[in-house]
Amino acid sequence: MSGFGRKRIGRSGNQRACERADVALPANLHTSVHRHPVDLTDVSATGAQVISERVPALGSFVQLQVRGSTVFGTVAWARQGSCGIEFDKALDPATVEMFRTADRKAARLGLSPDDLRALDHWGGNLAD
Repeated sequence: MSGFGRKRIGRSGNQRACERADVALPANLHTSVHRHPVDLTDVSATGAQVISERVPALGSFVQLQVRGSTVFGTVAWARQGSCGIEFDKALDPATVEMFRTADRKAARLGLSPDDLRALDHWGGNLAD
């Protein structure tokens, strides 16, 4: 994957660079050797948090795929069952809003990330 190792956007200290949106969306997190099905739990223009049974190690270069979008980044922190990703390039506001909209539609329909994963697998969508 050609995007691994790209330059990361900078932040100082532990301050958040952008407002985060709480979401509950299925995603896939790829490293150079593994694919991890994950649940995206929050996202901003500069990073995201995911949960999964297995997460990549701190410092791993990753590719996050969610709702038809792909973003590259680095694991900024990792704990048992969750990790934070710092994106190499900030997401545009429309992409962050697309994630929020998909989350609101899923919540309105009572769909969990696992339900959305199954819907995606069967070729469905969240059309109004």
